[in-house]
Amino acid sequence: MKKILFVTLLIPSFVQAGFYTGNELKEQCNKPTGSYNRGICHGYVSAVIDIGDNILFCLPSKVTLGQMSDLVIKYMNENPAQLHKSADSITVSAISIDFPCKKR
Repeated sequence: MKKILFVTLLIPSFVQAGFYTGNELKEQCNKPTGSYNRGICHGYVSAVIDIGDNILFCLPSKVTLGQMSDLVIKYMNENPAQLHKSADSITVSAISIDFPCKKR
């Protein structure tokens, strides 16, 4: 019950305009590896994972942040029509396609 309430409270924050749009996140993520801006990309993806894992998507224990950032970048490159949406909702969409939670 607590998870359902948490998800109910969390989802509206993903629907509202976020700090970054997908266009802005993609710009940060396309910077060279090791750059400050690429670090912003990794930090953003990491924050969404920390909030959404085991609620909005379910990651395996050995997955890396680099893999998740690559997954989000791939999603943004393959879905340019979605980039006007908030970066957090795009990140959740990208991850939940490949790592949905199994029904209990």
